[in-house]
Amino acid sequence: MIYRKLHRSAAAVCFCWAILLAACEQRPAVLSQALATDEKLLLSAADQAEILAAFQSIAQGRTPVNPPRPAPGGLRWSDVQQAAAWAVAEPGVEMAIVQTLRHDWGYTFRLKTIEDRPAQLVVRRRDDRSVYETTATVGRFGDDHQRAEKLRAAFDHFMHAFGRKRGFNDDES
Repeated sequence: MIYRKLHRSAAAVCFCWAILLAACEQRPAVLSQALATDEKLLLSAADQAEILAAFQSIAQGRTPVNPPRPAPGGLRWSDVQQAAAWAVAEPGVEMAIVQTLRHDWGYTFRLKTIEDRPAQLVVRRRDDRSVYETTATVGRFGDDHQRAEKLRAAFDHFMHAFGRKRGFNDDES
C-alpha cells in the first residue's frame, strides 16, 4: 500500500518536472531557417563594386551639393549633443546625462556625478565663429569649480574633435 502511494507521488513529481521543462524550453531566435540562410550579413567585394557602380551611374555628370567635410571654422552646432555625451564619460568628469532640455537658444543638460551629486551643463548658441558658449556647475550649491571646469574642457575637446571629422554641414550647423 505504501509502495503504491510512493509510486504515485514519484510519478506526480516526474510529471510536474516534465511540464516545467517543456514550458522552459528555449526556442530559436529565428523561427524559419529560410529567413536565416537567405540573409546576407556582409557584402562581398563584387557586391560592393556593383552598388558603387549603381550610385556612380546615378550621380554621373552631377556635383555634390553638400558633401561631407570638416566643419567650417572647426565647430559644428549639430555636434553639441554627441559632444556632451562623450564629455561626461571622460575620466575626472564621470557623469551621466539624466535629462536634456532643448531651448531656442541652446541646450541644458542635467547631470548626475558618479557620487550622485547634481550637475548641469548649459550650452548657448552664438552667431559668430565661436558657435557656442558653455557654463557648468557641479554640486548642490555649484561649489565644485574644478570638476565643472573639467566638464567644460572635455566638452570643448569633443566639440573640436567632432568638428575635424567629415560630416554634413547644413544650415543648422
